[in-house]
Amino acid sequence: MMRNFFLYLFILVNTLSFATEDLIVIHVKGNIRSSLSPLKPGDKIDSETKLIFENSEASAVVMSTKRGRLVLSPTAKNTSTELAYVVDNILNPSTKQLSTRSGEILNMIDLKNHLAKDQFVILDSLIIDLSNSNLVLDGSHFFYLSYNFQGESINKKIPSSDGKLILTKQVISQVDNEPIDFALTSDHQLFYYKAQDKTRSDYGAVHFVFPNKEALQTEITLLTTILKENKASNEKIKEEILLYLNDAYGFVDKHNFETWINGRI
Repeated sequence: MMRNFFLYLFILVNTLSFATEDLIVIHVKGNIRSSLSPLKPGDKIDSETKLIFENSEASAVVMSTKRGRLVLSPTAKNTSTELAYVVDNILNPSTKQLSTRSGEILNMIDLKNHLAKDQFVILDSLIIDLSNSNLVLDGSHFFYLSYNFQGESINKKIPSSDGKLILTKQVISQVDNEPIDFALTSDHQLFYYKAQDKTRSDYGAVHFVFPNKEALQTEITLLTTILKENKASNEKIKEEILLYLNDAYGFVDKHNFETWINGRI
């Protein structure tokens, strides 16, 4: 009888502890409200918090000290016209994993596969090494990005050096020497141009994303603080940040990430 009592007490304590566990908001995509306040990075919520999503595309990434990185998205069935959910019903573990494939690009197919992501994140810059490929990069052979901005077709030549493509926000998101909001562009397409015979090869649709630098730094600082409080090593912190970026923004090239993260944690 006494053994059953202690077993019940143990289960009860753990259940209550789990129910009152804080979740710290790291990233919010779209508009999500908690009561009347917009959800934002740094907010603390728990499993019983009620959230209202502006639409089905809105989502949030949160950190739990017990369960790690979790994603909040309005995927649960809801018969109401309002997308309102209790947090515990829409908590999903992250499914992102680090890629183990070789990053070497040898030909046109490799490059297409490398860039064929729903969202390809560019941090400070994206460097794509084509030096071991059969693709020539010089004044007469180059890549350019085509996209639509306010009804106008824009073509941007992508700089290169020593067989490497160098993509930066400064170069890509300027029209008539003026910076634009790249989020307002659409129909991104990559081409390879041969000036000698005036031909181009279509490398398919791409979708580059430039996170807001200030917002991203706030999120990385929050995440790093939580991980350090849990005694995570620097390597573990780097791994978690890379996985987080994949959750919150889209695909991040691991080699470029290694350069970007240095000095940030």
